[in-house]
Amino acid sequence: MTDEGEALRRRLYRPGAAADDVAAYLAAAPAAPVAPVAAPPGRRPVPGRLVAAAVVVAALAVGRSGPATAERPAPTASAQAVAGPAPLPTAPVDAAARAAFVRKVAVGGDAGLALWWGGPQALVEVHGAGATTIALPAARTDRAGHLTVLLVLGTDGTARWTAARFVIHDDRTIHLAPVAGAEGALRAGVPTVARVDYPAGRRPQRLVLQVPEGTQWGAAAVDSVDSGPQLPDG
Repeated sequence: MTDEGEALRRRLYRPGAAADDVAAYLAAAPAAPVAPVAAPPGRRPVPGRLVAAAVVVAALAVGRSGPATAERPAPTASAQAVAGPAPLPTAPVDAAARAAFVRKVAVGGDAGLALWWGGPQALVEVHGAGATTIALPAARTDRAGHLTVLLVLGTDGTARWTAARFVIHDDRTIHLAPVAGAEGALRAGVPTVARVDYPAGRRPQRLVLQVPEGTQWGAAAVDSVDSGPQLPDG
């Protein structure tokens, strides 16, 4: 929170705080994700916006009734940290391999994920920074199979990958339709690994990456005909 936002927050706990103070604070405070909380049996969950509003109203009440020197909530109030995104699934990696992945993408090279995974040859292996769409080569066979998608970041961050195919709609327009994907937190140098099963003749044609701007990454897709160790089902 900025110095201005902190000053507005402190005003909520002072005697005489009014609705205008609440409005000013909400306008300055950045929006934050609210982690869902399971409601007890027989009780409806409370939406995140109502929870946030209740917190502000409680702070306002404390400001009106508390002493002039009050600068924090009453001792009975407990601060709750907002949970970040769930981590993406990863495969075990030793410290040396992790450091090598970070070093390789930092200098603008492929991370070497396919070789590390054990496949003799990747369908595609690329590197870059920020969001992009990766074209996957045309399938050499119409057989069913699976892709192993691997992604590693050069720094801690949140990433999303989506495997997709082109589809023709009734109006004869072509759209990119998601087949599978995942989003979450990822530690630097620790690869996320996922399996994407596809039926005969319908292998994904694009891999869409959403990575924070400026974040270096390395990605690979290994087809079932070239793959090494397979991920366990489930």
